[in-house]
Amino acid sequence: AGVLGISMVTGLTACGSSDGTKVVFTTGFGKNEVFRIGDESCSKAEIMIYLTTTQNQYENVYGTEIWNTSLNGVTLARIAQIKTMYLLAKEKEVTLDEAEEAKVVQAAQEYYSSLNDTEIEAMGATEEIVENLYREYAMADKVYQLIIQDINPEISDDEARKITVQ
Repeated sequence: AGVLGISMVTGLTACGSSDGTKVVFTTGFGKNEVFRIGDESCSKAEIMIYLTTTQNQYENVYGTEIWNTSLNGVTLARIAQIKTMYLLAKEKEVTLDEAEEAKVVQAAQEYYSSLNDTEIEAMGATEEIVENLYREYAMADKVYQLIIQDINPEISDDEARKITVQ
């Protein structure tokens, strides 16, 4: 909790865009609420699920000794990015179809059943929270794919040499 607090104080600032949307990290949150973006809130349980999942992914790839090396650590930026894309999906009225919703439910059940009692208690996880996280991620990914569908990822050598300075 202390590291998380220090990270939020030193690494995050209020941001704004030309349309007046702001992301503000401040005090005055509800119990176990870590941050809010618009009307979406991220709870301590959600943070713990993301962090535990990331920890497990690193350990599966690099082994448990990974924690004995120096890493930059996990930031809230990725979680905030997912929450922001989820809000954009809601704004654009992007929804999941029946097949996508079924995948969300199945993945959430599989994930939750893979947790042991200690992890569930430490994270404050519930099946409902896990399912909601999977749904938010799926909707965020869906809106992202819609946004980039018309973008050509190929860059010519001439375009790669151009530099724009503002």
